Order: sequence, then structure tokens, then C-alpha cells
Amino acid sequence: MQPSPADGGVALLHRANCGLYTKEIGCLSATEGQIAMAAPGIEPCQVCRPQD
Repeated sequence: MQPSPADGGVALLHRANCGLYTKEIGCLSATEGQIAMAAPGIEPCQVCRPQD
């Protein structure tokens, strides 16, 4: 999961192989990812589409 920027934007949830987020930190399990998708302030990446 990509943290939200300091300006108050949203956090982005990526698939593990998404080229837009290359850091190897913030990895979530499948269950944690589902919980994150339901949380306010977290949106799925529109490129790798982790919700599919």
C-alpha cells in the first residue's frame, strides 16, 4: 500500500507487481487488502486494479 501524501491525499492500494509502486514496504496479505479496500481514504490503483 502506498501511503497518502502529506497534503492529505488518499493512500493507493497496488498489486504486488504494479510498476507504479516499486518499494518493497507496506505489503499486505489478501485479507488485509480486502479490509483496506473498505477503509475510508484508501483507493485502488487504476493501473493494476487490485480490486479485480
